[in-house]
Amino acid sequence: MQADLFSLFWPIKRLALWVSKRKIVKMEKEGDVEGLAEALLGGSGELRLEAALALGRIGGKSAVELLASTLHGNDSDARRCAAIALGATGDARAIPPLIESLGDYSGDVRNEAVKALTKIGAPAVEHLVGRLADGCDRRMEGLLVEALSGIGEPAIGPLIGLLDSPGPEARKKAAIALGEAGSQRAVKPLIACLKDEDTGVRKAAIVSLGKLGSHDAVEPLLGCLNDPDPSIRGKAAWALGRIGDLKAIDPLLLLLDDKDQNVSYEANRALYCLGWNRL
Repeated sequence: MQADLFSLFWPIKRLALWVSKRKIVKMEKEGDVEGLAEALLGGSGELRLEAALALGRIGGKSAVELLASTLHGNDSDARRCAAIALGATGDARAIPPLIESLGDYSGDVRNEAVKALTKIGAPAVEHLVGRLADGCDRRMEGLLVEALSGIGEPAIGPLIGLLDSPGPEARKKAAIALGEAGSQRAVKPLIACLKDEDTGVRKAAIVSLGKLGSHDAVEPLLGCLNDPDPSIRGKAAWALGRIGDLKAIDPLLLLLDDKDQNVSYEANRALYCLGWNRL
């Protein structure tokens, strides 16, 4: 009986969906922003996303403002669809509300906001870097870094500039973001950060140099193995293992007897990465 009902109603449901999609296509052709807004807020699932994307394709001030206002609504799925559509517009006016959505309680909305900002690209960099320079919690920081690293090369220059910020927290965040962005242009500025007065900045620079994997960083990192701070020595050992230059083997062997247990552990792990136990 249930199977018979399903087979009866399923074609009707598909037909209704097709009709609704045709209405959305018609509203898009007519530039019916208000009608599409109703479909976005009152629809569900596939239709809701279709309406949001139609608004994004229409673009312009009214469509962007409507989608941005949806980001403040109570329906998380509507917010998610609005974020996707705003990214598709490529409109710089979408950037501030999308950055604000990085703080949304819904993980789906946050993820789509990151993707949207990445899609908008270079115009979003200044806003993202500015927000990163301001105080924010760790989750927001991670999402800002993710967006900037996704944008890639256009973000490198502004992030390098942020390394000269008077605030150590901003310098640390910039160092982290440069490691995630993956550009070799960041190697020299990050090497300079190894002399920063702030321990957090130095550690962030060491980790990012390890991620970038440039052999130009090996000698400066070897110098960090003699730092009086054990957290610096440990991070430097990790980074050298990640880069994989064999000239680090002898200095790392000396760290196996370090009085700090974590440092000796990182040195041992780095030596393993360098193949020392197999040489």
